[in-house]
Amino acid sequence: MCSQPDASYKRIRFNNLDQFEVNGQYEVDWKGKQIVKCFIPAKKISDGRNSFFLAYTTNFVYLNPSLTKEEVFRHLKNVNEAPCEKQFEHYRLRKVIDSIFKQKEDGILKPIYYNKLRKIFYNVEEKLTREEKRDICISEIAKKRTTES
Repeated sequence: MCSQPDASYKRIRFNNLDQFEVNGQYEVDWKGKQIVKCFIPAKKISDGRNSFFLAYTTNFVYLNPSLTKEEVFRHLKNVNEAPCEKQFEHYRLRKVIDSIFKQKEDGILKPIYYNKLRKIFYNVEEKLTREEKRDICISEIAKKRTTES
């Protein structure tokens, strides 16, 4: 039995794909659109931990403006375990969070856009599986190549 979340529940966003209206199962825009994404690399980070945490925290706070510093810190402690060969010290995480919240309070917080343009957008209400999305992507790319040749 599924229960309703209590009043303190906050939906956490890791990208802004919900801002793009999609009619039907999916839509294709070959020009592409910039997206904001909290990106965790697959490989372990040995250099550039500070840059990674600045970018990740910037986008995380931008996408979730109602979160408190403590909520962001709890999330970043979990993120800290995944991508870094050597974990970021907690006091350094707090310094990153403080600097991002200062930008937010000053009204100058800007997202860091993901480096690839998104060209196919899926309707979240359709609940497509990863395999279905992959098949749609392959099909649409094949149609584009056929049209262009």
